[in-house]
Parts: sequence; C-alpha cells; structure tokens
Amino acid sequence: TSTSPELHLKQDALQPGTAYTFILTVTETHKSQTDNNGNNNDDGVEISSSYVSISVGTLSPPSSGSFDLVPLGGQAMTTTFTASMSNWVTQTDAYPLMYSYSYEYILPDGTILQHAQLGSPSLSPTQSFALPACYACSSHTNNTTLVIIGKVANALGVEATREMSRVTVSSSSIEALDASSYIVNSITPLIQSGSINQALATIGALSYSVAS
Repeated sequence: TSTSPELHLKQDALQPGTAYTFILTVTETHKSQTDNNGNNNDDGVEISSSYVSISVGTLSPPSSGSFDLVPLGGQAMTTTFTASMSNWVTQTDAYPLMYSYSYEYILPDGTILQHAQLGSPSLSPTQSFALPACYACSSHTNNTTLVIIGKVANALGVEATREMSRVTVSSSSIEALDASSYIVNSITPLIQSGSINQALATIGALSYSVAS
C-alpha cells in the first residue's frame, strides 16, 4: 500500500528478453450511506477498487556469437594478439553492433590489480593489440589471472560480454630510452596504415611497460 504513484525497480531486477505485466490497483474505502435494504446506515463501509495494467518487454543482448583470441600466449609488448567476436546477431532495429576489448589482471578474490581498455569501440569485430605484463602484480606473481574481455553492444546500448582467461604473457622490459624507437618501429606504421585502434591499444600497453 502506498500513496505514491511511482514504482522503482533495482538495477538488473528484470531479466533480458522477458515480457512483464505491471498492474496498478487503486482501492477506495468510504462510509456507506445505506444498507442492503436501502435504509440509512452511517456505520457501514464500502470498498471499491479499479485497476489498470501495462505490458512491457525487456531488450535482449546480442547473442549467438563466439569470442576467440590467438595466440593464447606470448611476450609482453612483442607478441601481437588478435581478438575476434564473430557472428553476433541482434534484433533488426538494433544494428549496428559495436565491439570493444579490454584486459584485467585479477586476484582469486576478484581484486583487479591492473586494467585498461584495448583501443576504442569499433564496428569491426576483430582487433589486434599488444599486451603488457602485470607491473602491478609484483607481490602476487603466482596468483594473478590475465583476463581478456570482449564486449558487443547494439545500437540500443544493450551489450553482451565474454571473457577469455586462458591467456599467458611473459614479462619483457622496455626501457624509457627504447620507447621512442619502439614507437617509430611499431606504432607509427599502424597509424600510417589506418589501424588506429591497434595503435591506441599498443600505446596503452606501452605506458605500463615504460612506467615499470
């Protein structure tokens, strides 16, 4: 029972791709002027109610696709990893799909030690990038997991997420003095070829390497 006409739902209270019917019932209680025989009855009570309903459906996230990463192991800042989210579909009025990738180094309790976006969201389901070693994990070397996260979102903002945790990256050291030559040899060609997302992802990974 409430005097407020508003209904508030907690985030994620509704399941995606599900139909719901909301019913609003209004009940009024007032004194009855007559009894069943038509006589005056000031002590009587009448209860009347009415209701209105509305049916809504929640949107479904993109589905039916796959998430692949090759290779599953390599050297930090040297190996080129290629992630791909293929064959994802969504409802006909929710295209185009946008794809994005990120990585996390996490502890068994879920604590995130290092996280970064790998490039910018793109219409292309495939993206290549370099990965840094975990320079925030010095005291947790044997307990951290590298997770690559792929997201695909439709034009209505509903997204699906997939994770790849079978990835290993061995450390490599890029001194600050070597960073300029690395940019010239590795990043500049990416920019010149139009691979902006790959260049941004590599720069992000490089910042961790130099900072270490």
